[in-house]
Amino acid sequence: NRYDTLALVPSLRLPKLFAHSVDDRKVPLDMGEQLFAAAAEPKAFFPLRGTHSEAGWRTTPEYREAFTQFVRDCLAKR
Repeated sequence: NRYDTLALVPSLRLPKLFAHSVDDRKVPLDMGEQLFAAAAEPKAFFPLRGTHSEAGWRTTPEYREAFTQFVRDCLAKR
């Protein structure tokens, strides 16, 4: 099944936080960057560390604060 995210993401009007690992070999970073570029505001991008299945809170501890701040910013704009 093919899910054409790149065609769909521009129509999303909700806040979007793109978190993608610079070390991901299954889904290359440039694919995440393309999605981010195609997305409408509000949006943010956060680079993670770690492989495809390992990237997240443990490999990039700063992600927790970035995520928390993103949510706070979104709620403040409501």
